[in-house]
Amino acid sequence: MKELNKIGRQFQNELTYAHNEAKKRAEEIEVAEKVHVSSVGTTVTRGYEKLRNASENAEESLLLRRAVKRFYKRLLMTPDSHDLIKDSGLELITELTLAGYLENDSVPKSRVEEIDKIVAGYMGARDVIKKKLSGDHLYSWTIDPLSAEIESLFNDHQPQLALSNLAYNYFIETLDVGKIFTKKPTSYEAMLLVSVWTAILRIDAATIRYNLLKRYNSTPTKIEDYLKINNQIDAIFNSKDTDKLIKLVSRYSARFRVMLRNVDNEAIPSALLKKDLFMSHFESAISETYKITNKAVNRGIFRSIMFLFITKVVIGIAIEVPYDLIVFGVLVWLPLIVNLVFPPLYMMLLRFTLKMPGRANSRALSDDIEKVLYVEKLQPLYADVGSSSKDYALGFQIFYGLIVMGVIVGSGYLLLNYVEFNWLHLIIFYIFFSAASFLGFRLSRWIREIEVVDTRQNFVSMLRDFLYMPFVVAGQWINEKYAKIAFVSKALDMFIELPMKSLLRLVRRWNSFLSAKKDEL
Repeated sequence: MKELNKIGRQFQNELTYAHNEAKKRAEEIEVAEKVHVSSVGTTVTRGYEKLRNASENAEESLLLRRAVKRFYKRLLMTPDSHDLIKDSGLELITELTLAGYLENDSVPKSRVEEIDKIVAGYMGARDVIKKKLSGDHLYSWTIDPLSAEIESLFNDHQPQLALSNLAYNYFIETLDVGKIFTKKPTSYEAMLLVSVWTAILRIDAATIRYNLLKRYNSTPTKIEDYLKINNQIDAIFNSKDTDKLIKLVSRYSARFRVMLRNVDNEAIPSALLKKDLFMSHFESAISETYKITNKAVNRGIFRSIMFLFITKVVIGIAIEVPYDLIVFGVLVWLPLIVNLVFPPLYMMLLRFTLKMPGRANSRALSDDIEKVLYVEKLQPLYADVGSSSKDYALGFQIFYGLIVMGVIVGSGYLLLNYVEFNWLHLIIFYIFFSAASFLGFRLSRWIREIEVVDTRQNFVSMLRDFLYMPFVVAGQWINEKYAKIAFVSKALDMFIELPMKSLLRLVRRWNSFLSAKKDEL
């Protein structure tokens, strides 16, 4: 029977430790006194939270951290922000419970003091940093890691981090730096960590920043070191070398993404010591991964449809309706309806072209994880990041460009002449078609990320790729710009969330006052 290799043994030890620590924390929480939250405002808060999350179309694993970030950004906008933030732990737990992120009577009261202590450290650093920086930079150095650290109090990520260490050790051993870069980057090890966390754990920049700060033992109370490390982190995030590594790591990470489904299983640390037993668990994880990915794609389609619908309604009210009334004197209903209905319908049609991997892929995944854990001498990986369309003959580029232009011009002609479109309606149509194409492409990547065997395309999928790739590129650009502006999300934060949650906080305080009065009687 094959035994674990060096990195396999290290992973087994780290995972065992992570599970033991999680068990201790669970026992401590079980006997601890819990925070109880009054249910006043639950329906309104949860309803708004669903609307807010749909408007942003973020991954579910990021929602709690983003809710924490919004909470503190909102407090910073209020006149008495200093006093509110100083003792904000209880209020934060209350809001997160009402929003459905935390179960009622599940958070120990000791978490309140922990949160207040964490907040005090970051806000102290913020007072120093804001003399030198402002805007998004100030938030990314303070509120982002603050929200990630608080989120880590509610969700235990140690098993996942143990897996990321396994992947990191594997890539350190198997990637030939000389074949990837002409000169090894000075921050190569940190870049590789960022690549592993991005490609496998799929965590965002804020959580990566917090993990790096924690790994290098940098806290906001050590302000000079904190500023230095954050500057280095920004340099890593902005480096093209990091982007190159992320693509390379992602190509060879399907085995680790499947393993991610296993790390919370308490039976895995001991099963790792018996190859056949572990491989049985891993094969089950492959099947579970396929099911979860399929459900995630379906959920992603629904969330994308809601995102497109909400954004389109806002644009329709803000731009299209006033434009029609000013230019034509009446509402032109057909273009409005087409622009509202077509993107969601298009997303649903794209779903039928997304197929899950088959048995050959499952066998290849099993072989790959066996080579990672049970083969003593790890084989070097092929370090090419993939071919580019520029590698092909100019004729391909010209022919493809002509076809794409033909599709755009032809569809534009039909819409302008037969569907009562004008140029504004046409521009909005292409914007939403591109956004929907990018969202669909991003969902297809979820399937591609668990594939190690190239699947043969059928005619439908090839035609889809042929026609929608230019719109995917345009949609990616739109998505990046929207993420920076996020006008719908910001409008909801400013005009709904801020007054609504301020009012609910006042109602809760009044309710507490009345309860205190009752106790006095």
